[in-house]
Amino acid sequence: MTKITIRAYNIGFGDCFLLKFPYSNSDGGDRFILIDFGTSSRPKKTKTDLPVKIAKDIKAQCNGHLHAVVVTHRHKDHLSGFSTKRTGIESGDIIASLKPDLVVQPWTEDPELPTDATSPKKIYAEGLNLGLNFVKNIYKRVKFLRNLQDPKNLQLVEEIKFLGRSNIANKSAVDKLIEMAKGDKGEYVHYGSETRLNEILPGVEVHVLGPPTIEQSEEVQKQRSKDATEYWHMQNTIFQSLTPSSVSKDSTPPLFPLFPDVEPISKEKLSPDSIWFADRVKTTHLEQIYSIVRILDRVLNNTSVILLFEFGDKKLLFSGDAQIENWEYALAKPEIRKLLADVNFYKVGHHGSLNATPKILWDLFKNRNEDKDYDNRLICLLSTKKGKHGSFSRGTEVPRGKLLKELKENSNLIDTQEIELGDLYTDINIG
Repeated sequence: MTKITIRAYNIGFGDCFLLKFPYSNSDGGDRFILIDFGTSSRPKKTKTDLPVKIAKDIKAQCNGHLHAVVVTHRHKDHLSGFSTKRTGIESGDIIASLKPDLVVQPWTEDPELPTDATSPKKIYAEGLNLGLNFVKNIYKRVKFLRNLQDPKNLQLVEEIKFLGRSNIANKSAVDKLIEMAKGDKGEYVHYGSETRLNEILPGVEVHVLGPPTIEQSEEVQKQRSKDATEYWHMQNTIFQSLTPSSVSKDSTPPLFPLFPDVEPISKEKLSPDSIWFADRVKTTHLEQIYSIVRILDRVLNNTSVILLFEFGDKKLLFSGDAQIENWEYALAKPEIRKLLADVNFYKVGHHGSLNATPKILWDLFKNRNEDKDYDNRLICLLSTKKGKHGSFSRGTEVPRGKLLKELKENSNLIDTQEIELGDLYTDINIG
């Protein structure tokens, strides 16, 4: 096998990668794997038809047939491109017309699972769906909080709105993926799964490194708000201290209603000595909402599929938005650490967030090197859009500055934000 090509689409805050594995005509010709297709914020100066343009390019590249689709998890910025024209977007219909032989998703997405399953065929999907509906309600009504006196709270309002857009269930896309997976084409994977990608890609070994099932690792249910050792410097602020650090396996996140069905009291109707108190109540209200929305955001991220493609002496690592609780199960195993040590290509987790490239993982990569002329220097791909997620003041901006500095200094970094204005993609050759 010669060079594998990764086409990284300029999709904004989201992921969309088309992998081309070259094979001779006698071996059936080239194979094409699509990993994720979604955005929650398009690049500047792009139109709403961007997903359609990308879908048409995918169709042209793969000659009308995809061999597999991998959707790492259910966030909008990873699957909205699979939406259909029922929502005004036909990109999902274009992808479905390519009739993929296999649709790979995390075990938590299996539509046949009971809601209390802790492993495949036996999620806390009911709690998850309750959470998605709750966030949808938050997103619709968060404008109630815009009249706060403290300007810094407006930044929190905007982040809650952004997280809300990302977390709202994309029913059209989910339904289209279920339809595409019919006829035994669906595969719902977890750590250690045997994947049919190995049959589709002769000569390539595909390792499923995540997510673990709850039976494999109860830790995947917990989301710690800070980690001085593994995170890229998360400041200890009131917002972290208000974020619950774990979720009991016997209960769903505390999705209690925060919006009574009444209109907010305007300041004009309050006495001067009551305005101060009202503002603080609203601020506390906002902080509680932020905490709960972040819980759901982390839960979904930690269902991300982690795949390692190994061919010849090359290894490609795609980890979706997996955070440390997802990673820990695999990284605890010496054989997996050894397997990851000589990775040549790494798709940077969660658009460069502070907690999706654990330092224990980064330190494993022996091909990271300050020498730009190092022949086998690690290649990193970052698909992101700055200014849409997190906060500089809280040290949670995406992409995280400290991580970005490390990526630039110790790897050949390809950042989709640097794709020329008007260009749809950039191609990366590995091999």
